[in-house]
Amino acid sequence: FCSAPKIELVSSACAGDAALGAFLSHWLNTDDIPQALALASATGADVAASAGLGKLNRTQELLQQLQIVQL
Repeated sequence: FCSAPKIELVSSACAGDAALGAFLSHWLNTDDIPQALALASATGADVAASAGLGKLNRTQELLQQLQIVQL
């Protein structure tokens, strides 16, 4: 389980696509599922908080807000 960062929603367009892309990219390159899930959550939130496609430095900031819990 991965918590979601607190954001102010601007647009949810492309947020799911960005989250899935971040998850798959990290998972396939590192085989680290918990970190891939966190990166997906932060990336999707970053895009949802933006009028465009988000900002990489904000994704890194959002990662700091997340908690990963093994269920």
